[in-house]
Amino acid sequence: MTSSDSTNQEETPQPEKHSKQITNDDLYRRSTQFRFWSFTEQRLKDLKRSTNEKGAANLKERISQLDPSIPEVSEIWEKDLVKPLTVEEEVKIVEYYARKAQGLANYFKLPTQSRATAISFFRKFFLVNSCIQFHPQYIMYTCLFLAAKSDNHFIGIKEFSKAIPKTTPESILQYEFQILQSLKFALLCHHPYKPLYGFFLDFQVEMKNNIQSDKLAELYDHARDKVSEALFSDVSFLFTPSQIALAAYYELNPELVTSYLSKKFSQLSTINEDEQLKPSPNIQTKLVDNLKHCIELSHASFDPEIEEVTQISRKVHYCIDPMKLVKKMQKQKAVS
Repeated sequence: MTSSDSTNQEETPQPEKHSKQITNDDLYRRSTQFRFWSFTEQRLKDLKRSTNEKGAANLKERISQLDPSIPEVSEIWEKDLVKPLTVEEEVKIVEYYARKAQGLANYFKLPTQSRATAISFFRKFFLVNSCIQFHPQYIMYTCLFLAAKSDNHFIGIKEFSKAIPKTTPESILQYEFQILQSLKFALLCHHPYKPLYGFFLDFQVEMKNNIQSDKLAELYDHARDKVSEALFSDVSFLFTPSQIALAAYYELNPELVTSYLSKKFSQLSTINEDEQLKPSPNIQTKLVDNLKHCIELSHASFDPEIEEVTQISRKVHYCIDPMKLVKKMQKQKAVS
């Protein structure tokens, strides 16, 4: 082969190879959040039950270590006075303190990202740790402090503790490493707010003939509220941030989102000449069904009454330290 032949061969253009378009969801599925904290509904349900069972076993072990010669300890055993929380009770008290975390984040004027990160840390922790072993109130404080620090919105521990009654820097920091371990040291959180804004920008281009700009801005504001409320549900463990964001828009304006999806899928079919790369005809229907299911689950969060939470919290205190009940019983007997 001559030098000229070699040059001509190198300059001969090769046919383009079509490749699958990389989406935000594809990128998300490579993240540690997806690997560690994305589940099927059944797997999530099983994990909650397993965590609760481990907490109950730990409680039984703690009670067994109490001095059996103390009459009240024997009474606790015989009458089963220290009962572990049920899965439902754990869910309710976790949701209550997750909402408390949001209120405290507002007090410290933390940005939206840090607020969402604190709630994410908190909910992840109690997915693998039981309230039977850790009181959510104290874990919530540490998660909030850690979230602010990890999102570069640092608050000094003395200043942070001073603003929260009955806390010390030590009481807040004592759980930090345990929380980091539970999070598998993966602190980067992917929230729906960025894709929510991305859809807002794309709507302005693709749907400018379908909705007025002021109405679209109003839609975006309401969708942000929907996304913020979804933080207290399980959807972040079951759907991608983009799906949660689009579901918020769909709940508020299904006609707009349906038209938007039809246009986007039509564009994909036009761009991809290769039949194998064209979207399946029924993929839009599946996506809409997925959005509807996300909306349904986002409304499944709890906002329990303070009276109910107080009762559950009392059980938590006795579960964490059964001797508190022993001392209470001794005090009641001494008075009577």
